[in-house]
Amino acid sequence: MELAAFAESQKQSFVFTPKFNRDSIDSYDNGSSPVPFVKLFDGLESDESVLSRWALYNKLHADFHTSVDTILDSIDREVVTNISNTIQSLISNPASEITRNDFKTLILLGSDAETKLEIPADTEDCYNVLVDIEPKDAPNVRLLLKRVIFKMLESMELKLQSDPNSATEEFDEEVMKSLRLYDMIVFQLFQPTYKKKLNLIINLKETETFYMNVLQEFIDLMKATLKIKGIQVCFVLNLTTNVEKFENNLDQSIIRALSYDLKTIDLSSTKGYKYSNLIFQSFLDCVDRKLNLSPKFVKFVLEKMDNNTNQNLQLLLKILDYSLMSYFFNNPYSIFIDVANINFLDEKYLDRLTKCQTFLNFVETMVNSRAPREEIVSLLNNENDTLEQFFVDFLVAENPINDKLHQIVNILENKLNIYDYNLIDLYYHMLNNRLVDYLSKWEACDKFRQEFDFENVQIVFQELFTLDNNNGLLSQGLFPFFRTNLEDNLLNSERILPRSKVIQRMANNDDEIRELDRKLNELIDPIICQVFTLYREARSFINVYDFFVAFKESLPKSEIYDLLKSVLAGDEVKTSVKDKSRKIMEKLDQDEFMDKLALVWFIKGLTECQYVGILKTQRYQTYEIVEKIIWRGI
Repeated sequence: MELAAFAESQKQSFVFTPKFNRDSIDSYDNGSSPVPFVKLFDGLESDESVLSRWALYNKLHADFHTSVDTILDSIDREVVTNISNTIQSLISNPASEITRNDFKTLILLGSDAETKLEIPADTEDCYNVLVDIEPKDAPNVRLLLKRVIFKMLESMELKLQSDPNSATEEFDEEVMKSLRLYDMIVFQLFQPTYKKKLNLIINLKETETFYMNVLQEFIDLMKATLKIKGIQVCFVLNLTTNVEKFENNLDQSIIRALSYDLKTIDLSSTKGYKYSNLIFQSFLDCVDRKLNLSPKFVKFVLEKMDNNTNQNLQLLLKILDYSLMSYFFNNPYSIFIDVANINFLDEKYLDRLTKCQTFLNFVETMVNSRAPREEIVSLLNNENDTLEQFFVDFLVAENPINDKLHQIVNILENKLNIYDYNLIDLYYHMLNNRLVDYLSKWEACDKFRQEFDFENVQIVFQELFTLDNNNGLLSQGLFPFFRTNLEDNLLNSERILPRSKVIQRMANNDDEIRELDRKLNELIDPIICQVFTLYREARSFINVYDFFVAFKESLPKSEIYDLLKSVLAGDEVKTSVKDKSRKIMEKLDQDEFMDKLALVWFIKGLTECQYVGILKTQRYQTYEIVEKIIWRGI
């Protein structure tokens, strides 16, 4: 075997790039559109309209993210300032002859690896040194200690080089040898060597992913610094879960050592609604008088944010970004958000306007109020451009809900000093005409009950300019049901693979689609689908031989054998192993041949199921049994 062929045979994964027919795609944009939006109205939308949708989307997206960047910058500044001030308060109380020297501990809840720390500036008699330690720096205690001391000395070297007032003192050879040991003696030599005290801030990033035994031994080792005059150690613990869960992994002696002088800062996005309110308000301001939010969409946002305890701001941005993009991608009427594009309004747009439910309700109201027949007929038939003018009047109409929201927020914050409200939940109750119910939790709101009285009015054509989640497409796009999709696709391969009729049509236009592929596709599903059908019926532990026998019996053996025999006898298939395959078929009878073929297919399907992650072998016991990996819904 050649080296390349051998290397290929040893691969555990392969990349397959399926071929597809671009005609169905090119028919929408003729391959000339420079934007990722496709032509709507079954491909009848003009190029200018597509470009207008794309330009409007980019403008709204840019405006929204400009305000979001400002909000996120203010969050970073506030977080950094808060952490710096807390560290300053911790290290500004050094031990004296009366008070004992203890570890200073700062716990950052909801912190991640990107959280920035700024330490206070050095003083005349003390150096403040920050050492960042990651889990990969701590495989064992000795290497962790060396890493801490190395980064500390490196930081001190930079401080001395950047400070023009520092004395460039030459250390004697014995001192340099002692410093290079990277051992606890370095802390004893620090003040005599650098002529100042040391506040050492050790920032343990992603603290929960450290080896707990290594971390405990290191903290226990650092207790020796508490007896060294002029040395003060502050641990910064970055936790993503709660403190109680972290403490369950520590010994009581370590907990006591860290708890003498302890402060906690909650950085999680769920601490309050301040920043999520600001981001949601900036989105409303961005789409003000342009887009509406449906109650189902706002409820979807609330549910997803309730299920995510840490990264709420990132999740909120993800939902708002995706929903804005999907609206412009799917809705041809989105170009009329800018009234200047009214010149695009033609028959294909007007025809669907008359089918809007809000428009039909408006016409029904006209009928019930005994409006003149001529007005109703002219509106329905667009006589004298009546419908077109009516649509333009709607575009310039104001939606009162956002203005009312600003009034309510102003009363809550400036008159009642209420800040712990959820703006998204408040907006949801406004859409459902239950605003008073939401505000009833604050007794002070009773004084402004009249100002809080609000009824959401339905506006004609508002469904064309509303972000919605009616059919769950937004949920599926943002949070796909991977397990359900996997099961449905394996049970019904036609969901993702072309049907036999489609293959026949492709065969007429493409010589690479062979008759063998089409006929084999009619006889059996893809091998992994065939295996999965039997997999679902089995118990948690499956005997491999019984599994193979069931798979073999599920195949239409005689039809497959006749098809392969006729194909090998003809000239359609041209491969290097054709003659060898024909000889094997001649030597074996039908049952023997199909047993061998079924075994090859079974091994292939079993391996694919293992790669997908729905079964595993008993690696350390026996290969006669495979175990199902049970997922919900499978």
